[in-house]
Amino acid sequence: MKKVSVIIPCYNHAQYIGETIDSVLNQTYENIEIIVVNDASQDNSREVIQQFVDKYPQIVFIDEKENIGVIEVRNKAIAIAQGNYILPLDADDKIHPIYIEKAVNILQNNPKIGVVYAKACFFGEKEELWELEKFNKDNMLFHNYVYATALFRKEDFLRVGGYNKNMRGGYEDWDLWLSFIEHNFDFYQIDEVLFYYRKHGESRNTGAIEKEEDLYKTVISNHYTLYSTFLSNNRNILSNKEVLRIKSKYYKYRFLFKILLVIIILQLLIIIGLMI
Repeated sequence: MKKVSVIIPCYNHAQYIGETIDSVLNQTYENIEIIVVNDASQDNSREVIQQFVDKYPQIVFIDEKENIGVIEVRNKAIAIAQGNYILPLDADDKIHPIYIEKAVNILQNNPKIGVVYAKACFFGEKEELWELEKFNKDNMLFHNYVYATALFRKEDFLRVGGYNKNMRGGYEDWDLWLSFIEHNFDFYQIDEVLFYYRKHGESRNTGAIEKEEDLYKTVISNHYTLYSTFLSNNRNILSNKEVLRIKSKYYKYRFLFKILLVIIILQLLIIIGLMI
């Protein structure tokens, strides 16, 4: 039985981290290592985590003295992980007891699949089904709908370069999935609700929303070839005036990315021109 390493960064989530760890300890899959990283929390997260460490030998505890951020935490923890498979899990979310077992089974039997996730629902301040779009590689260029807590092989993660350090403002998960897409990995969604995303006023994506335009530009820059290939195969999108009249969120994102990509291309041409 191959080992799974569950990576749990924690920053000021003392009130939630115990419930998160319990959801991993209750998995039907047995060969699991849990790496919990206290990212210099200012609450009593360290003490809560230590109680679990003292009781469960499968928990590896990293106690950072200075806050390094979720990207550095995940990259650092995955680097030392002993598992063949990796599952990131935020310190305020939960997974269903059969999530890991089902996800591992899919990866083991489908070498072309690189990322496995499941249907999800919100809990906490908001309790309802999370309406995720059906996976499509082209659609993923304009909007991320694969959450962070998806299972993948450690060797594949290292092959695509891990979490990009220039995504500190947010969207690091989306950027990672685009790297998987660039390397021609398939994605698979389990047709069951097996992931629970906590909704509360401290959600980490709030900062990301405020910096959307800069983050979009960074994502495009990180995956320039992926976006330029899509553009070359869909030239009519930029010249199609109907795009401006389509109100759906998908097309708004798509048009925005086309404009941002054109801006980046122009900037590159100007730089090249100055160098000549």
